[in-house]
Amino acid sequence: MYKYWYAVEKQGAFYIGFCFAQEESTESDLVEIMQEYCRRKAYRMTLLVQITPIGIVNQIYPGECTEESRMCLEEILNAVMQ
Repeated sequence: MYKYWYAVEKQGAFYIGFCFAQEESTESDLVEIMQEYCRRKAYRMTLLVQITPIGIVNQIYPGECTEESRMCLEEILNAVMQ
């Protein structure tokens, strides 16, 4: 089982959290599931990453790094390190 961190936005406020996925799940499956979750909760997904135990970050969503995703990643890394 793999652990993923995400950041979502709603009405200008950002929230971070984590979820788990089975090893056989693909990244596209995970993005699809997270997008459905965001639709149901009226969130906008801003970042989805996997952080390995040795600190390697695999950014899954969005496909390219943006100023917003960098800001969210910094907050996620702060939460992971606590």
